[in-house]
Amino acid sequence: TILLRLSRIRGINWYIGLIGTSLSLAFTFLIYPAIGDSGHAILDPDLHGPLGFGIWKFHTFSYYPTPELASSRGPLYPTFIAGLLALTDGWWPYSVQLAQCILFGLLCVLVFWTAKTLWNTSLAVLAAGLCAVDPFLIWYTSRILVETLMTFLFTALVASVVLVKQRPTPWTALLVGLIIGLSVMTKSIYTPFLVLTPLLLLLPFGKRLTPALAAIILISGILVVTPWTIRNGRVTGIFAPEVGRTGFTLHQGNDFVEDFGRAPFSISALNT
Repeated sequence: TILLRLSRIRGINWYIGLIGTSLSLAFTFLIYPAIGDSGHAILDPDLHGPLGFGIWKFHTFSYYPTPELASSRGPLYPTFIAGLLALTDGWWPYSVQLAQCILFGLLCVLVFWTAKTLWNTSLAVLAAGLCAVDPFLIWYTSRILVETLMTFLFTALVASVVLVKQRPTPWTALLVGLIIGLSVMTKSIYTPFLVLTPLLLLLPFGKRLTPALAAIILISGILVVTPWTIRNGRVTGIFAPEVGRTGFTLHQGNDFVEDFGRAPFSISALNT
């Protein structure tokens, strides 16, 4: 079969990742500029860009050009943006879009590894190939939205859990905890994973983790999140990874479903 032949190509995972990066680059820099305005596709609807500029220019977590400290977003994605702005001397938004296209390619490689580890190389080619041509994932690479980074981190979390089940060592457990912590620092909806992941890994499915390794996952994840939680507590009086927008995505999702008949592709028209 075609999948079997493709699976025998040396480095096929990287070729698939390159295809994903190339498709996302073509969409981001050729197609999106032509359809963005007519499709009501706001480049940075969540204002992560101003946060990135605030970190870069003011060295504070604030919405540039206002220096007032913010707490309504997780800090990882704005820090990611700030780092790219610093590296490219403010090449906005193209530096972020380019980085997200590369990150999408790496996502395809990560999907390949996970599928190959769980099943076989042929299914890994199929899974990674479908990921590389997924229009929904490619759509997000063109805009300043947290989803590209978040999808990569969630896939990395799944891959790290697979790894720790295969090789239950303190280092792999530490890796799982760090990825969970980074995920929470990107979007607070992943906070329950801090506790749920080590608890579920104690269940007798596959290689059961020892309580010590589960504790490493829990503690390392908490250690990543705690400094920012304390910072938010000092700024707002509320100790949480994000303060002010918790539950917004759930509410917005309900609105999208309720009004799908009137606005099937974008709810932006409902806000006018």
